[in-house]
Amino acid sequence: MSSTKVFTLLAWLLIAAWAAGLHVASVAKILFPLSLIIFAAVPRLRSETEVDLERLRCWHLLGIGVALLLLAGQQYAQVVLGMQGIDFAIFTDTIRSFGLYRNLDTVLVGEGERSFLTHHFSPILVLPGLLAQLGMSAHLAGITVHVFGVAVALLGLWQLGAALGLATELRAWALMLLCLNPSFRVGLSWEIHDETFALAFVAWAYAAWAGGKHWRAASFVFLSMLCKETFFLFALLFAIMALLYEFMCGTRRWKVLWPYLPLCVLGLLGLAFYVVWPLPAFGKTFDAVGRISTWREILSWPALSDRLGLLWRLFVPMLFLPILTRKGIIACVPAIAFLGPILLSNFPNMYFPYNYYSVIPTLILFAAALVSLAQVAEQVRRYSSGLAYLAIAALPLMMAGHSRPMKTILALRNKPHYSAAQLEFVPPDATVVVQDYDVQYVLGVKKIYRAWTAERIPVPWTHVVQRKASQEPWAPVFIEQSNVCAENEYWILRCRTGPAT
Repeated sequence: MSSTKVFTLLAWLLIAAWAAGLHVASVAKILFPLSLIIFAAVPRLRSETEVDLERLRCWHLLGIGVALLLLAGQQYAQVVLGMQGIDFAIFTDTIRSFGLYRNLDTVLVGEGERSFLTHHFSPILVLPGLLAQLGMSAHLAGITVHVFGVAVALLGLWQLGAALGLATELRAWALMLLCLNPSFRVGLSWEIHDETFALAFVAWAYAAWAGGKHWRAASFVFLSMLCKETFFLFALLFAIMALLYEFMCGTRRWKVLWPYLPLCVLGLLGLAFYVVWPLPAFGKTFDAVGRISTWREILSWPALSDRLGLLWRLFVPMLFLPILTRKGIIACVPAIAFLGPILLSNFPNMYFPYNYYSVIPTLILFAAALVSLAQVAEQVRRYSSGLAYLAIAALPLMMAGHSRPMKTILALRNKPHYSAAQLEFVPPDATVVVQDYDVQYVLGVKKIYRAWTAERIPVPWTHVVQRKASQEPWAPVFIEQSNVCAENEYWILRCRTGPAT
């Protein structure tokens, strides 16, 4: 067996082991630097036979399919195992509300029942809401749109590669590497989010733009603005990208830019009347401007190192391709709509590299990487030895070793399963205090408070819902002011006995 086949086989064994739920990060941390050392020390292996990407194309496409199945299975397993957090509950409650009452109300933002649009501008939630109207459970409707959106986004990136003239084998390899990219695969596993519902629109906007179909590109950007208010800024920057590209790398024709003018107007109006000076109709429950850091916070070393670490982890798995060429740098411009708020935020979770906030910027940077790859494709082929193939596969897998979707899926065999049906003894008119990971099971009651919130401010709670197997600590006040009034194998319901606040 040739050395090229040996190194290629090692790469696939590593990928297969990760897909099977094994911890491969430690092995990848050895294989990556070792392959680089051998690459530098043994010239013969640098110039060995190229990896036949054409023969591996079907395997790369299979890897993409497996990644989508793992995403769907992981999302569902997290519901059953009680691993979906508060954001999942908020979106599920909103989807459930549309399915039942044709509105986007939820009791999980602000006081009382109010529209989710007061929290984020996300009319896109009507889409999973329509599935809920057809009888699909709210959590399954949300997961379906989430996974389907990722699949359609990957198709859009495939079309982008075609518009750029990339060969199918290079596109398949690149897309599989995106599925292994830690800031993409881990971010997508974080519940479901309005922001990630826009993935398909963003990918197809880039594909249409690269193909010279500018009205179509503008239409997809407009649809992305229905997902979250950050896409108002994305629309402006996408128009700026089109302008820069046309005048720095294109034919300098003004007429191709006309489709983006309405986007600029809508983007500016959205930013003005939803973010900066919100109209009374929105009754905002989320203050985006209040999350901007002060200069002191931005320049403090812990926060600065975290921000630099985020950028490092975004660019390294893509081998810095997005900024390797002038065209790639221009294609990166719309990423500022998301990286800007992340880097300026005083909320540390935003610049945690493996949070869902990184998903959209990763997709945009990958689109820019494809733009650069189209220019350096021949050089890439020249250095696509077995060692390089192994190193590039090991690089993303040595990061975020905790992310093992199959491990979560396999836990369905031996861990308790949870559902809302187990909590039917909770009165519908109850005001419940519950831990974040259990909120999804009590949707439909009068009011729900997170335990984290109720421990910090007085709330008029009437019941406490506890999961028996939970390790989350409870403040003594909730135990002292309540008695057990119902329980089963999995849950305890405590009724308030102390004075209401």
